[in-house]
Amino acid sequence: MNFIFYLIMIMISGIFYGMSILQSRPHKNILLENTLPNEALHSEELADFIKKHRQKNLFVALFSIIFYLPLLFISYDSLLILYFFVGMFAEIGVFYALQVISIGRLYHLKVAQNWQVPTAEKIIVDTKTIQQKNQKIISPWWFMLSLLLNIIASWLIYTIFKTGAAFWWTLIGSMALTFLFVGLYQIIKHLPVKANTKDASINQQFNDLFVHDWSLLTGVSSLVLAVIPFFIPLSLNAIPPFDTILFSVLIIAVIAYIGWTFWLLFNTRKKQDNLLAKSQIIYRDEDPFWRFGIYNNPADKRLNVPDRIGMNISVNFGRPFGKLIYSLLGVFLVALVVFVTVPMLKADFSDDAFVGEIQDQVVLLKAPLAADAHIKFSEIERVEEISELPKNRLRIAGTATNHYLTGKFQIAGSSAKLYIYQPSQPILKISTKNTIYYFASKNSADTKKLAEELTSQFTK
Repeated sequence: MNFIFYLIMIMISGIFYGMSILQSRPHKNILLENTLPNEALHSEELADFIKKHRQKNLFVALFSIIFYLPLLFISYDSLLILYFFVGMFAEIGVFYALQVISIGRLYHLKVAQNWQVPTAEKIIVDTKTIQQKNQKIISPWWFMLSLLLNIIASWLIYTIFKTGAAFWWTLIGSMALTFLFVGLYQIIKHLPVKANTKDASINQQFNDLFVHDWSLLTGVSSLVLAVIPFFIPLSLNAIPPFDTILFSVLIIAVIAYIGWTFWLLFNTRKKQDNLLAKSQIIYRDEDPFWRFGIYNNPADKRLNVPDRIGMNISVNFGRPFGKLIYSLLGVFLVALVVFVTVPMLKADFSDDAFVGEIQDQVVLLKAPLAADAHIKFSEIERVEEISELPKNRLRIAGTATNHYLTGKFQIAGSSAKLYIYQPSQPILKISTKNTIYYFASKNSADTKKLAEELTSQFTK
């Protein structure tokens, strides 16, 4: 798990460095949120500015390789997660700060060099393109296929684990992702059309490219995420080494999907730039609304707008709902870190994090990130000690790390609740009619003591 976290952070660094390069390449004569005339794009002053901007971002990306090395050696899960989150937020903050600083410095360079562009005195409306918008958008039936795959995958998982919980959790989770892309599809469908040039045919082709490729991305993404749950039943029934092969296929498929996504967006942007080069671009004075790298225009009634580098859909921070979205996102990220790391810190550094005890004919089990279990003696059918958990298991809700397994699981086709500190043995297995409980304290002596007490109760 340590290596996976380190690899994720290196990938994030690479993505942000790649975005910094993309931001410093002109698209519709826009570079780092500043609109520049053609003569400025080929000037030595701009070339020197871009070189310094990229060098700073490259330094941050290379420094991250060293900065994240501790992720490979941290042995505590809580500290690993905390270092991961804090490091990720810090890196995003540094890259964003460099972007904002560069936007401001390029603006001052633009003023100093008198790089002004002739903006349209009035808004030009291309009525033909507006009437023919969305002709190239993909069919919404793509999403019906995704929903059908969601149901089939959920049913296959149900046939393995034989419980409604496995079916409904898989179905709800997969459908939520599908409807997320349906929402993005609707945003793309309702985005207004702008006249980017004075040539109506180029405007039409420009709009068709954007609508088709972005809607295609939403449709393919929903299908890819609908197919992934099929790997769960396939891998659980696979005999080694086919389970490893299936996992490898899944990883390769995910990497291929990510690579295709970037290729599609880059290809769309390249084709749009080629179209714009064939006609005179209509410039708009929107630079002040992008001064901090996000769109902030209270006068614009749109909530969602395409970003200026052609690689994203942005939220209008100037709208009240836009402010709410950004605020909720910030609160959610902070809450996520606190919710995850605080119980993990307790699990790693508290001696009483994993508790198993008997209170008034009831077995009480406690563990971080899991609801307490109160098991009445009258419900217990069998008590035994085991050396390891069955391999056929699926996490429903809870935590699965190098050191602990807590929460709701499906194990060998049965509903289970786990309260396990993994390095510890033995594991106490308590079977009831509807649920099987697994418990292993940090101190193996505590687990054995609880097992002896329960065994003595049922042998009287």
